[in-house]
Amino acid sequence: GASVLGGGTDAQQNVEALCQRFSQLFAQLHREEGAIKDAAAENERLERRLGELRQEEESQADRCWISQVDGRLGGEAMELRREAQLAEQRAAAGGGEYGALAAATETYARQAARLRQRCEEEAVRERGVAEALRRSGNELNELRRKKSELSVELEKAEASKEAVQEELEAAVHEAQHTGKECMVLEQRAREEK
Repeated sequence: GASVLGGGTDAQQNVEALCQRFSQLFAQLHREEGAIKDAAAENERLERRLGELRQEEESQADRCWISQVDGRLGGEAMELRREAQLAEQRAAAGGGEYGALAAATETYARQAARLRQRCEEEAVRERGVAEALRRSGNELNELRRKKSELSVELEKAEASKEAVQEELEAAVHEAQHTGKECMVLEQRAREEK
């Protein structure tokens, strides 16, 4: 009779140990699932930001450059028309071919100087746009690197979750087996009384 009761105490201790192990496994499983969910959310956020940066990168440079060029060309065209009209008026007022040629030469010289200045301004703007694109490219590369790191973290968390799940299933199986042993020991104890 004493060995059966001693066996019952062992079974009870096994059940308590299994319960404690279940609690630990469920807590670990909960932490792992939380980490996976957090990593997936961060991954989605980075994907969205990556898409936004790509769109901004493509459209920002185009819009900026086109609007600047359109504004400058429109203003410059009006100014050139005005200068040509003034040159024609001066030539007509001067009455001579020489005066007309001198006025046209002066107008063309001013136009050439303005065009050189505009070319220099465009070169400066182009360098600025290139630098902005380079920075966007660096940010894009950093986001890709972070995404890659998060993907690795996510894979590790999922592997850890699977390991915990397997351990949990083994513990459930062991608990079921221990429960059956307890029932057998209790049955024996009743029969021996």
